Amino acid sequence: MLSFLRRVKSGYKKRRLPCAGKSGNPIHLPPFLTGNFRGRKKLRARNIKPGFFKNEDLAECDPLARILFTGLWCMADREGRMENRPKRIKAEVLPYDNCNIEKLLKQLSDKKFILIYSINNENYIEILNFRKHQNCHIKEAESTIPAPDKHHTSTVQEQDEHGSRPSDSLLLNPESPILNPESPLLNADNAAKPQIPYKEIIEYLNLKTGKNFDHQSKETRAKIRARWGINGKQRTIEDFKRVIDNKCASWGSDPKMVDYLRPDTLFGTKFEGYLNEQPHRLKGIVSDKTVKTAEMLDKWEPPNERQN
Repeated sequence: MLSFLRRVKSGYKKRRLPCAGKSGNPIHLPPFLTGNFRGRKKLRARNIKPGFFKNEDLAECDPLARILFTGLWCMADREGRMENRPKRIKAEVLPYDNCNIEKLLKQLSDKKFILIYSINNENYIEILNFRKHQNCHIKEAESTIPAPDKHHTSTVQEQDEHGSRPSDSLLLNPESPILNPESPLLNADNAAKPQIPYKEIIEYLNLKTGKNFDHQSKETRAKIRARWGINGKQRTIEDFKRVIDNKCASWGSDPKMVDYLRPDTLFGTKFEGYLNEQPHRLKGIVSDKTVKTAEMLDKWEPPNERQN
């Protein structure tokens, strides 16, 4: 029997059995031979922050519950949700340990690390605050599991007296071995940094230019963040508005320059210069040629006054 199963597996990998004859028709094997059970998905790579090991709430759980918690990250989808199927969870995360998965899940649930809920008689698990600290891979599939009823269950974790939350020990970044550099959890000092008004800045730019830039764009945010604290001086939203106003006045009526009214140009390395520009009073009202003529006239002095 064992020899037969080996031949079947070998034939499946080659898409034909040695004994299949000349036709070589593909053989569709049952799940118990291929391991492709219904709904089974590949575990995802996740990251863990060093603070995980010193989390006081998690320390009150059994050691196997802590291991289980990290395993749940790998099983969960991009929203931190998964089916609550204890036997499958044990087979994936703790296959060699003699333990009661349901009791371990209850420990994590009691400590507010996960939420166990049911919808239409189907049982699910949601890892609390998972999405908040996760930098999802662009190719990771969307969640097909319904979210819990927000009117009856809460997934928001309050900060405890020690200043730590269960999910603050986690830094989740699927499909990558590198920690997410933009996470506020990487550096405790980041918590004291002021919030940058990305949305207000980009909305003002869109209003002035009639364009539709996205304030959630990573490239745009990186540009604004770089200028926000340049040379040790913190900028304000008024500084950004002034740059936008200055360049809209300078470039708004120039067909060749109007395309440069965009975040990567306005908030680039020339930000300081744009901020301190003093546009001519006629800029944006008349043509650039007329503005140059007006500037020359402003500087012009009669010959007698020049000699004095």
